[in-house]
Amino acid sequence: MVQEIFLNYRPNDRPGMTGRISDQLVMSFGLDAIYNPTIIVPPGADVRVYRRQALQSCVVMLVVIGPAWLRSRANNSASKLADENDPVRTEIVTALGASKQVIPVLLGDTTMPQTENIPYEMGELTNRASLRVRADPDFAPDMGRVIKAIKRYVPWLPRTPRAERLVEVQEAAASATPETREPDGPNSGRPKPVQTMLSQIPPHAAALDFELTQQDEDELITLLLQFPSIADFASRELILNRLDKAIFQNIKRHSALAVEVTHIVKACAAHIGGVGQLRDAVHFHEGDSSRAVQRLDAFLMSLAARGVS
Repeated sequence: MVQEIFLNYRPNDRPGMTGRISDQLVMSFGLDAIYNPTIIVPPGADVRVYRRQALQSCVVMLVVIGPAWLRSRANNSASKLADENDPVRTEIVTALGASKQVIPVLLGDTTMPQTENIPYEMGELTNRASLRVRADPDFAPDMGRVIKAIKRYVPWLPRTPRAERLVEVQEAAASATPETREPDGPNSGRPKPVQTMLSQIPPHAAALDFELTQQDEDELITLLLQFPSIADFASRELILNRLDKAIFQNIKRHSALAVEVTHIVKACAAHIGGVGQLRDAVHFHEGDSSRAVQRLDAFLMSLAARGVS
């Protein structure tokens, strides 16, 4: 298997945002084109073998750098980057040494590390032009820039409809006129959101159990139909794949979206903790800042508050 795109990241460094980036790459270029050990390496397999093969075949390496990238410490309190066997370090050094296209991706307001703060053999990383990926409402246009940058170096990879939409969002944001930008306020000058997508993984609700009445199910279906990730087939599949296998297998598929969402809700409601799992999966793909997500959480909180749990 040839994986042209290598995702380098530290698991404890904004994992929610990294997961969002990974999901968008998979939906944009396909699973086989992306090396991410959490989704590529089968259980029990030797990660080193898969990593070595991916480092040889990749054309582009995305180095995801968040606020904990430099601060991560080993058990002896030394920086993990100081360890010559640190996977993040060895992957970057190998890619730089092999003249791969290494692109730093800065999360949020994270700044580029200074050369003196990283091992000497990684110093070339600080000379590479970086991209920035922020939370909503900037996530979609920022990912559009990432997709365009990758496509520049691997033009033979087909772009899926999701990739085309992200690029369209980015181009729309870049060409926004004063009339299409936010007025005075904390988001002053930013393009108005053209597509609400994802944020960070919220506290898990999968341990919660909700016993739904028919009216509850109807309201939950109505709420779910408001989510872009539920309406989009590829995104919906990623959400469903985060559910337990027992739930996933019991979901009856249907060409009509409302009917399929009804089957999803009923399958989750019939499984202990299923509604909580669905909530977590939707949160992962939508983030926790959109109004639709807030309405979903408010609804579930109201169930718990009245004792339907």
